[in-house]
Amino acid sequence: MIISDSKYSEEKTPKWAYWKQFKYVSFEDAIYLSLDLNPHMMPWMLQEACDFYCQEIDERTEVSYNWADSLDWYCGDIDEIPSRDKVDLIGFASWVCKKMKWEVPEEFFKVSGFDQEAVTQAENSEKAVNPKELANHVKLIGALYDIIIQKGLYRTDDELKAYLEAEYDHLGGFSRRTLDSRIRAAKKAIHFKD
Repeated sequence: MIISDSKYSEEKTPKWAYWKQFKYVSFEDAIYLSLDLNPHMMPWMLQEACDFYCQEIDERTEVSYNWADSLDWYCGDIDEIPSRDKVDLIGFASWVCKKMKWEVPEEFFKVSGFDQEAVTQAENSEKAVNPKELANHVKLIGALYDIIIQKGLYRTDDELKAYLEAEYDHLGGFSRRTLDSRIRAAKKAIHFKD
């Protein structure tokens, strides 16, 4: 595949179509990419980069080197110059996005292989559920229970609980005791009539 844009574009931001093709990049380039800076323009915009990004570049470099030897994205020295050490770009991007959670450009996040929306949803799901949401979840369980019983999919509570326990117990929260209390609360929430 031939990319028409030169890798030495004078743009301040990286040509992501070019950079996403690499398995390995220099340690220094990986840091610049995480800040949405075009590594090939750094020699020409070094003063500007220092003015706006110097502290962030230094901090990310220091933290990354601190972790480097213990992680598989670090491939080591390629020419006796520490800043030119080689890193696995996908591995580095994954570590930055998942472990360090640094603010990065969307294209860098895509390099990591994570889906930004899925990560955001997962993070949101870990937050405490407010009482109104919890009550709505219980009502939903009650409504689904009602449909299952009304449609005759399972004739009794015991049949339904046995199925749920057998199929989903490995997920946690599906023991018979837990199911008893949750189904009882769900039936009460929708005023289920036996």
